[in-house]
Amino acid sequence: MSIMQDLYHSEINVSVSWFWDGGIEVKLGDPLNGFVAEGRVQYWGQVEPWLRDKALEHFPDSLFARMYRDGLSVWLTHDEPAAHDVGDWRPSSG
Repeated sequence: MSIMQDLYHSEINVSVSWFWDGGIEVKLGDPLNGFVAEGRVQYWGQVEPWLRDKALEHFPDSLFARMYRDGLSVWLTHDEPAAHDVGDWRPSSG
């Protein structure tokens, strides 16, 4: 799994956008409920670490935080679904 997929499954909203030569804008949250963190990075490889660190800081009780901070093993119970079929996912028991 990727950090982006794990954020999605933990229902943590993110926004990533860029305008050439202006860096990559990353936000944790959404326009409806507000953003809890906003920043800018220079390289795509910095996006997921930035989002991971901010999610751990702002959502310490989330499934995502338990996975990344506490090492909880959580995986989909089946192959990743197609974009149009979100399917069902549950934490594994072990």
